[in-house]
Amino acid sequence: MASKPQGGEGCEDSDMWERYNHLRRQMIELLSGKLSNNSVIGYRETIEIRNKCSYYINIVLEDQHRGQLDRFLNLHSMIDPSKYLLMKEKANCQIRIQLCLLEMLYGEIRRGKEILEQIMNTYEPMTVVQDSASIQQRLDQVNQTLLDMDSVLLPGHLYVQHKLIPVTSAEQVPDVRLVFDIKMPVTFRRDGCRAQATSVQLRWHVQEHERYGPTEHFEVRYTLLNPNTAEEQQHTGPITTYYFSMQIGDLFPERSYEFSLKRVQASNLVYDLWTDTLMLTTMSLPAGSAGTRLGRT
Repeated sequence: MASKPQGGEGCEDSDMWERYNHLRRQMIELLSGKLSNNSVIGYRETIEIRNKCSYYINIVLEDQHRGQLDRFLNLHSMIDPSKYLLMKEKANCQIRIQLCLLEMLYGEIRRGKEILEQIMNTYEPMTVVQDSASIQQRLDQVNQTLLDMDSVLLPGHLYVQHKLIPVTSAEQVPDVRLVFDIKMPVTFRRDGCRAQATSVQLRWHVQEHERYGPTEHFEVRYTLLNPNTAEEQQHTGPITTYYFSMQIGDLFPERSYEFSLKRVQASNLVYDLWTDTLMLTTMSLPAGSAGTRLGRT
């Protein structure tokens, strides 16, 4: 953007220059901060992670019941199953809407960044002043979009339209609410997965949980690619484990396998489309080997 002209040219009125500098400062602050290249890349990466996350709903007591936890130990048994299923369906819709909204907001952030960069790089001070109203409106829109993005990224509550716990005369009915719980995606550790002649060693992790042991079950499914016989077509199967690693044996040497990894579904799961996949090719048998395959471990 051009500097203030000399010799009486351009915008010499102090109010006009104050307006110009005010807009310029706002644009510089945004483009070097929340609209910087690193920040925009960070939004993209966050959205991609959110699309791979697992989403759950948890039933929690309202604050007035926090001191009565011992009275509601069997809280889940008090929930109407049909209404709970309906709330899970609504939660699934809400998550899908939020993920679509994140994509829409990200597109608006990208467009806002491009427009502000164009103004900074091509507009003369007089043009900025002349278009100050529309530029300020654009700045306000970008700031609101950034606020909306941060708001959508925060886990929220699920609006409950109906009572989840039937009213009975036999017991007090507590007030409850449903809150979302987000679990980071589970992914293979590519550098930790190895193939031998008749077995593979698989390792995986959950981001942000690397220093702790697993607290959930995982399902690994393996499939022989390009099977040649009916026996080979049956060479597939799921395996469930509680650990972050697994060894699978009884594989054919010099063959390619596809391995998929996901969480075992829980009763409170409402949205989980992510499955990580990995392809490994087993090695040839050592010279002099009998050619038998190992059992699964």
